[in-house]
Amino acid sequence: RHDPVYQRNVRRIRDGGIGDLRLLCAYSNRAGTGKYLKRLPEMTEMQYQVGHWYYFTWLSGDFIVEQSVHMLDVCNWAKGAYPVEAQGQGGRQVRTGNDYGQIYDHFAIEYTYDDGTKMFSQNRHIRGCWNVIAHHAYGTGGHVQIGAAPAAERRAKRQPANPYQIEHDVLFDAIRNDEPHAEAEYAAMSTLTAIMGRMAGYSGKVVTRDEAFHSTLDLSPDRYAWDAKPSSLPDDKGHYPVAMPGVTKAW
Repeated sequence: RHDPVYQRNVRRIRDGGIGDLRLLCAYSNRAGTGKYLKRLPEMTEMQYQVGHWYYFTWLSGDFIVEQSVHMLDVCNWAKGAYPVEAQGQGGRQVRTGNDYGQIYDHFAIEYTYDDGTKMFSQNRHIRGCWNVIAHHAYGTGGHVQIGAAPAAERRAKRQPANPYQIEHDVLFDAIRNDEPHAEAEYAAMSTLTAIMGRMAGYSGKVVTRDEAFHSTLDLSPDRYAWDAKPSSLPDDKGHYPVAMPGVTKAW
């Protein structure tokens, strides 16, 4: 949200530059991640899961929450709203071993905003496939790839501003000058968007924002200690429980 290219494109969308916004597409298709910890014999189950956190839902939220949330947040920003409903699917097709815990390796989620606008989200961690990280907005008068600079800028090979540095500059300036600076709400609400997608994929149900927001589902362990039991435990063959659409509780 601090990248000048993104800011310019979002401003164009919000100002009606592509007409009435009708569709958003969020792609987070990758080969996978290097966030992997090999289990050592001396580790307790809690030590292993905390160290291998990416592959356990109670720690990472699954990769749609840990990673794809950024693409969803860009689309929410462009829309200026948050989805009220999600439905879709997902599963484990390649990343199926016990050492991959319990998370999925693909999701395909359809989100709906309160005015009927749709956002389609693809999220995949499978090698040898079409990989892309992008966000697209389609309106009645055109299309924009939200994170892409104009062709003239790309041809000129201009050195882009570092959005991470800008983010810190803005924050530090607000602190030094006692200016309001609040970014927590959109971070929380876009995280809820990702959680809605996971809930929909895990359960196979339509999940509303209100249902997700008021959910009493608790994935946390009873206590936090290295000798405590995590909320998800392997069976006698080392298999961790994996969500099954049509069976798993959504919220």
